[in-house]
Amino acid sequence: MLVLGIDPSLSSTGWALLKFDKKKKEQLKAVAKPTLLDINNEYKPKLVNYGVITTFNKDRLCNRVFQQREEMKKIVLNYDPEILVSEDQYGHLNIKTLKNLSHVRGQHMAIAAQMKKPFVLYTPSEIKKITTGKGNAKKKQVIDSINKYYNLELDNDNIADAIAVALSYIFKPDKGTYI
Repeated sequence: MLVLGIDPSLSSTGWALLKFDKKKKEQLKAVAKPTLLDINNEYKPKLVNYGVITTFNKDRLCNRVFQQREEMKKIVLNYDPEILVSEDQYGHLNIKTLKNLSHVRGQHMAIAAQMKKPFVLYTPSEIKKITTGKGNAKKKQVIDSINKYYNLELDNDNIADAIAVALSYIFKPDKGTYI
């Protein structure tokens, strides 16, 4: 199964594609303790690809949202994931940020609907809890956890968050909100 994890943002949306064998799902469940990542596990979901969709602050909002949509659509068409999984919005953002994030996430939802793919949301605290064991973990802790699990040297929190979102679905599909 191919899962597309999304960390939505108007300026820099992180995305990551992870592939896992459904037949090995039980093995994954056995490994998924309250903290997610066991680096000694023989089987881990394969990190297929990842990246960031960036837009420029000087561009008009409608152009930036359209660019986000078109780039995400290309990713979905190119890789054909079975499911799209996104980080949900959280309330302590300022209203302008929430509105911009809503525009972008709405486009991702529309792509999923258009392509008849499920769309699942995870709260930031749930993603952090699954990937680090702490629902109030800092961004650096998530990055460190993902780097250690995949032996990477990421410094981009958007990419690390997108990988964490996809892993959250793979390890704990019941914790997401299917919309």
